[in-house]
Amino acid sequence: MDVGVQFCKSLAIYLALTTDAAVGYQLTALDSYLPSYGIAYTTGMSFAFKIIGPIFLSMKEYEYFFKLARVYLICAFLLVPLIIGCTVPFKEGLALESGQNACEYAGSTECVPFFTNVYGPNVTGGRFTLFDTYNAFAFGSIVESIYILVRAIMLTMLEFRYIVRSTGVALIFYIVAIILVSLVQPFAKQAISYWIAIFVPQAVLIVLFLGRLCILFRRMVKGSDNLPAAATVDRGEDDTNAVVKENKATAIESTIEEGSKRGQSVDDMTSKGKDDEET
Repeated sequence: MDVGVQFCKSLAIYLALTTDAAVGYQLTALDSYLPSYGIAYTTGMSFAFKIIGPIFLSMKEYEYFFKLARVYLICAFLLVPLIIGCTVPFKEGLALESGQNACEYAGSTECVPFFTNVYGPNVTGGRFTLFDTYNAFAFGSIVESIYILVRAIMLTMLEFRYIVRSTGVALIFYIVAIILVSLVQPFAKQAISYWIAIFVPQAVLIVLFLGRLCILFRRMVKGSDNLPAAATVDRGEDDTNAVVKENKATAIESTIEEGSKRGQSVDDMTSKGKDDEET
């Protein structure tokens, strides 16, 4: 899953760079500011859930696990209006600050076309400039933030087989998206198109994962037999059984050794060992 998502991102950036260096520069400018808006918060939430969630699963407290996941998901979706409010009204300032390295190209006649493709003539902006590309910045930040948390919940529940199948579906959607943004005019081979295509796999995975989580949570709360893989793992019981068996063997051996010194028969010694074990 992680390799597939990273491959989609790398491919989009590669295609952008082969199209025009200014297009690739706009993608890197947006990506450099991405962790500051939502992703840092959900990353911390995902770490906390991976620690607390398995505790409830091991205790078979499925209702508490469901409530914990619901609270975390609500918090993640509450970031949506915050991300929009912190980015959309300030897209001009974000574009100027994240792309300030492009200003170096304005000092050379040969490099002016690159600067113009990034900011427009005399930093006036325009269609498909960095100012325009920031209109899609909130979309990428929202999708990535929610995806990180939903991914953490799915991994905690050990739904690996479903994750693999969902990744295959997401890659199919990405192939369609990358073909469209590369060929269909007027958005073909533009930074804003590639930026949206980068997050198509995550968006598809969010939808598939949330649908799966709804089904699993309903089963867990109702006490169904068809539980997720994480809920069927019971290492504590296996360890306890191993300890009991070891103690049983030790008790019988010690009883036989003691009885042999007293001249008792093996049957009497074994019977006594079982009595000691029950005691």
